[in-house]
Amino acid sequence: MVLQGYLSGLFARTAPLSFNCSITFEQNYGGVEGDSASMAELIAVLSDLAGAPLRQDLAITGSVNQRGDAQAVGGVHHKVEGFFKLCVARGLTGSQGVVLPQSVADGLVVDDAVRDAVAAGKFHLYTVRSVEEAAALMTGLKIGKLGKSGSYPADTLYGRVQRQLAAFDAALFQREAALVRAADAE
Repeated sequence: MVLQGYLSGLFARTAPLSFNCSITFEQNYGGVEGDSASMAELIAVLSDLAGAPLRQDLAITGSVNQRGDAQAVGGVHHKVEGFFKLCVARGLTGSQGVVLPQSVADGLVVDDAVRDAVAAGKFHLYTVRSVEEAAALMTGLKIGKLGKSGSYPADTLYGRVQRQLAAFDAALFQREAALVRAADAE
């Protein structure tokens, strides 16, 4: 519902969304559940709608509210250290890192290996205040600002999402029109 609320707030100002999505995690191996992945989930949905691939050298954690604000989550040091160990095992490239909410940065304590790699520029910790900051980092695209016409610039992430949603609307309208024509022909 948080993701739907965010998308509706951005893209359903003049008409309802003709789009729905759901994300499920079929298996659970731990005893703790939460919304630590909601920022990643929202970025994945935006990425898919925009046809914009996501960087694969970055991990991300953080909760997001319906306004797109990045919110604190727990266990961030474990997540950072775990991804760092994976990167070390596969080979540090200097571009890898973790995207995390700004609100957890001040209290984040990581082990010496991570601290040293960050200091040497071999691993990065990117702090964000919003899903927009995270999405720009993950896609390499500008987010876009809503123009007076009610549209986002076409070459931005939100412009690409808006274009895809308009295509969904057009397909739905064409389908409904075809059904009406078929019913009238009977």
